Parts: sequence; C-alpha cells; structure tokens
Amino acid sequence: MLRIKNWFLRYPEVSIIAIVGVMTMPFLGHIHLFDWDEANFAELAREMIYSGNYLQPQINYLPFYEKPPLFIWFQVVSMKIFGINEFAARFPNALLGILNALTLYKIGLSLKNRRFGLYWSIVYTASLLPFLYFRSGLIDPWFNFFMFLSIYYAYHGFSGKWVWIFLSAMFLGFATQTKGPAAWIIVMTTIVLSLVKKLAFTWRLFFKLCLWVITSLILSSLWFAYETLNHGTIYLEEFIRYQIRLLTTEDALHGGPFYYHFVVLLFGCFPASFLLFEFKRYKEIFRDSNSNFSWIMAINGLWVLVLFSVVETKIIHYSSMAYYAISYFAAYMLYYRFGLNSEIEG
Repeated sequence: MLRIKNWFLRYPEVSIIAIVGVMTMPFLGHIHLFDWDEANFAELAREMIYSGNYLQPQINYLPFYEKPPLFIWFQVVSMKIFGINEFAARFPNALLGILNALTLYKIGLSLKNRRFGLYWSIVYTASLLPFLYFRSGLIDPWFNFFMFLSIYYAYHGFSGKWVWIFLSAMFLGFATQTKGPAAWIIVMTTIVLSLVKKLAFTWRLFFKLCLWVITSLILSSLWFAYETLNHGTIYLEEFIRYQIRLLTTEDALHGGPFYYHFVVLLFGCFPASFLLFEFKRYKEIFRDSNSNFSWIMAINGLWVLVLFSVVETKIIHYSSMAYYAISYFAAYMLYYRFGLNSEIEG
C-alpha cells in the first residue's frame, strides 16, 4: 500500500491518467445509446461519414440547424478509428475525462500546490454527473471544458501576458463552434462581472478587452461564415429561432420549476456539492492568495445557475458548466479540512 502511495505522489500525472482511464474507458460500448441527444449526435457523425459531407451537420441527410459541427467531428474521427458503434460515439468524452482531470491538476498546481490540484482533479471526476457525462456521447463536457479554459486564460490575460488573451479567445471560439452562442453569454458575462468586481479600469485593460472581443468574434464565426457563404443565411436563421425557442418555451416538453437546477446540482454533483456547506471556510477562501480566481469561479457558478433557472427549457445538463465552480470550492474545503501541512504539498 505504501509503495502505491509513493508512486502516486511521485508520478501524479501518470497516476491520474491510469485512475481516470479505468473509470471512464471500460464497457463504454456495452450499453446502447439511451439518451435522445446521444443518439442524435452519433447519427450526425454517422451521416457525415456516409455522405462525405463533413462541413454541414445532417439528420436523415437533411440539414440539421441546432448545433455547429465541432463535437461531431470528434465523433467522426473516433468512428474512423473504432468503427461506427457506441464505443466510438462515447470515446471523445472518455478521453476528455482524462484530459480534464490532468488540466484541473495542473491548474490547481499553478494556483496553489500539488495537493490542491489533486483534490480538484479527483473531486470533479468522482462526482456523480461529471463521471456519468464522461461515459456518455453528449456534447456538453467538451463545451464546458472549452468555456472553462477560455475563462481561465482570460483570468491570466487581463492581468498578465497578451498571449493569454489569444488563448482565451481561441477556446471561446472552440466552445461557440461546439454548441453555439450560449458560450458567449456564459463566458462574456463571467469576465465582465469579474472585471467590474475588481473596479480597476485602465486603458491597457480596455485595449485587452477590445482585442479579446474582436479575436473571439473572428474565431467564433469561422464555421458560421463558411456555412453562410456556401448555403445562404438559412442555417443562421433556423439556429437563431431554435435558440429563442429554448429560452422562451419548454422545448420538447423539457420544463420544470425555477429551482430545478438547484436540485440537479445539489444531488448530481454529490459528493462535491455537499462539501460546499462548510460556510465558515469561505472567509478563508476569499482571503487566500487566489481570491481573484475564487471570485471568478463563484461568479461563473452563480451566473450559470441563475441563467438556466430563468430559461424556460430545463434539461439536466444545461447547468453542467457549474461543475467546475462546485468542484473548485469543494477542493478548497478538503484542502482546509485535512490541514495545510502534508507530504503531498509542493
């Protein structure tokens, strides 16, 4: 047992890859695609392969106006490697489970230390819905991952090097071409509210914000521009109608009360969500050296919760971006609970 512990502490990245790989990869193809969205995305990828039309999503070989194609391309690559089956449809998310765990470890390490990074990585991956989504063929895990990285690099970019601004814009572009302009609503609001909270306007900050907006718009619109130039404005028109329908109606009978996502996040993010009730710890968290990033995580989590509580269509994975904020504060609770001195500090 001691040898295993020492190996884990000495090679945390290898250990994370092994542990999360065992959690996400086995038996991916042993259960049929049971979610409507899962089946839809897999069919989009299958029809891309059979039609040879890789630039326009199709269902029943007719244009599909509800989603851009980036995630479908991931599934196409997977199906080219593993064949057209359930395993291939879910493999991109299983792979993301490993990548996400490594990313949270590395970011936690840079923000604080190795122990905090390990807690964040573990508590996110081991919570109920995040774990299940990494074993699914749903679009949201990649969408959330790209938005999270956009916010993280913006956090560095607006107070540091200009290159982080471009990285933030790039990942926002990826998010937009994964699921659409909801990425802008979530990321832009988080960043603006975070900057307002700092109350530190400078011309340098203003120019960075302008650069971020312009670069993000360009990178977000690449596929939409191609589609419009080649097929006219019908995709944009139908896509906008679909987004408005989600906001204003209970689309596909997916409705629910205002508190729907409060319940989803409370029980769906178990055990991470239950760690958030140590209210006495928040004073320490927001006095910590990473208090600026903690504010960003708090703003993002609360904004996602409020936004999708107001939206009329209530679907369980709409609030899944909040998993990052919940797991971040849960990791802090573990960090303080088990003492600040440990052999895995560093």
